[in-house]
Amino acid sequence: MPRYEVSIDVAHGPRVVRTVRAGSPQAAYQSVRSGLIETGVKPDARHLSTVRRRRLLPGRSLMLLGAWNLGEGDGGAAGVREPRRPKPNPPSLTIELQADGPRGVLPSVS
Repeated sequence: MPRYEVSIDVAHGPRVVRTVRAGSPQAAYQSVRSGLIETGVKPDARHLSTVRRRRLLPGRSLMLLGAWNLGEGDGGAAGVREPRRPKPNPPSLTIELQADGPRGVLPSVS
């Protein structure tokens, strides 16, 4: 199982940084978060969480980053990027014929 470094910074409470082995970044976050709740932090407390995958080689890769307020239930996973959308097509150069009158005739001014 890969190792993850999870850091949770509670708004009005402690900052916890732990390295855990888990099958996914979400499982690593849940493991550390449940331990934090068992120590007395309220489940609906605002916090900022970061999950990084630890590798044997130097450097870490950021897996999850988000701020959650579990009491509101926004229903979305923070830190998940949307796939890139393709660029729009360039504008086309089409000419439309005006049906107001014959071409080349200026309107008369009285």
